[in-house]
Amino acid sequence: MANIEIGLLGEFSLRVDGMRIALPPQLCQIVALVALSRNRCLSRDEIATEIWGELSDESAKRNMRVCLSHFKKDFLEKNGIPLSEFFIRDGNRIFLHDNVIVDVEVFSRNVLMGTESSNKRELLADAVAVYKGDLLLTWGFEWIYFERHRLNTMYMECLAILFEVALTHDEYHSAINWGNLLLKEDPYDEAVTAKLMKVLHCQGRRVKAIELFRGLSDRLRHDYGIAPSAQVRSQFEAVSTDRSSLS
Repeated sequence: MANIEIGLLGEFSLRVDGMRIALPPQLCQIVALVALSRNRCLSRDEIATEIWGELSDESAKRNMRVCLSHFKKDFLEKNGIPLSEFFIRDGNRIFLHDNVIVDVEVFSRNVLMGTESSNKRELLADAVAVYKGDLLLTWGFEWIYFERHRLNTMYMECLAILFEVALTHDEYHSAINWGNLLLKEDPYDEAVTAKLMKVLHCQGRRVKAIELFRGLSDRLRHDYGIAPSAQVRSQFEAVSTDRSSLS
């Protein structure tokens, strides 16, 4: 049986035994919808309506039939994969074969295991590594938005836990890595900025800590017309008045 992987975090991808398979846009949507709905098994009609909702029911269903036939003949069978090893049909319902790997499921499983395991850091770091970007980053369909937000929230929570654990253990290199990833997601996070400034200062990277403060200050002033919080200003004063490190 072929190794089939579906990537939904960041850009859509379909790989068979490590080789990327390019699909037409509407086939990508079908595969993504089925992959995201694995636990509730969408009907073919529901998928057709979601993708071709502006068409009549009959036209939408016809498009669905044509796309699945095209997928079977020109993509699966061409790569030696029976349709039954990818999609399972149960009456009018369609769902993924259990052996098909979906990165969203790998990410979610690592997050769940990480929050309940003593091996928290390794599992959460694995989850972060799987998260290549927000769900189907360049797609603007309504059915994506809720799940995109939910997964991004999980990702941010992972980063926050890893950041705090690294701070607790004085693991400055790791703390800087997790802190930078947090600020990449939310560049206005003043609590993270203050803590990251302190870590950089402790590492002797005073100039970098000051640059971090000035970047936040400029964003807040330009976008919201406000100054940084007292917590951030206090950390800036501690860094800027310490002349022991000029790196």
